Amino acid sequence: MAGRAGRRSIDTEGFVFSRINPHFISPQELERIIYSQPEKVNSQFNASYATLLNLYQTYGEELYDIYPKSFHHYQVKPFLRKQAVDLMRAKVSVLKDIGHIRDEQLTIKGTFASKVYGYELILSEMFEQGILENLSVEQLGILAVSIVYEPRKGTEKPAVSPAAQDMESVTRKIKRSIHKVENRHRIGTLSKRCYFHIVPAMERWMKNEDFASIMERADADEGEIVRFFRMSIQLLREIGDTPVSPSLKTRLHQAISLINRDVVDSEKQLRT
Repeated sequence: MAGRAGRRSIDTEGFVFSRINPHFISPQELERIIYSQPEKVNSQFNASYATLLNLYQTYGEELYDIYPKSFHHYQVKPFLRKQAVDLMRAKVSVLKDIGHIRDEQLTIKGTFASKVYGYELILSEMFEQGILENLSVEQLGILAVSIVYEPRKGTEKPAVSPAAQDMESVTRKIKRSIHKVENRHRIGTLSKRCYFHIVPAMERWMKNEDFASIMERADADEGEIVRFFRMSIQLLREIGDTPVSPSLKTRLHQAISLINRDVVDSEKQLRT
């Protein structure tokens, strides 16, 4: 999907262009989306661990006083407000248990996690254990795309390389330990698992294969591949903004350079 909402005080209307895959949406559903009344905006309040760490760094144990200023607090009933605060407290407890907060201060691990939104727990564990520091350029690409990827229902994972198998084993072990702590604190939605379905496509792309070639063996459409590759680039950039070594920063930049080419390079596409 692409478009522009319109410039304030300049444009009287905006436009959205959406590429439709008929395998995943019916004409009737498309008609409903276009011509029905806009859906009501409902807050889906679910503060990420990174958000909570940033709030904690500023407000400490008083961070819960920020919630009443949110749209969610304004919109929902009192019992849902209590649930939201309880979830915040549970997530902060998780962060304390696994070493992101100690003595009411963010640890180095917590500082790292505060800069990586959405995937903070697995990456901060890999950072603390020294795993992240020792990854090659290719392994960084494998890790990034496995973290951001969300398979569609029914998507089958292809056979993966030995390097990807090793990474899958490492991430699975770390996720189990994280989920164990989250379950202990009754976190309803556990941290996302890593999925290696399009890792083979990423490996071939980083070896400079053309886009048509990698699509021949990928169980995904072109838009999906481009989107998740771009998300991988963004994640690698976020890791580069954390307190990692200059050597790792260099490898992160190299991985980004290998991925950010041709149709994946959004800046180039816009210029074109």
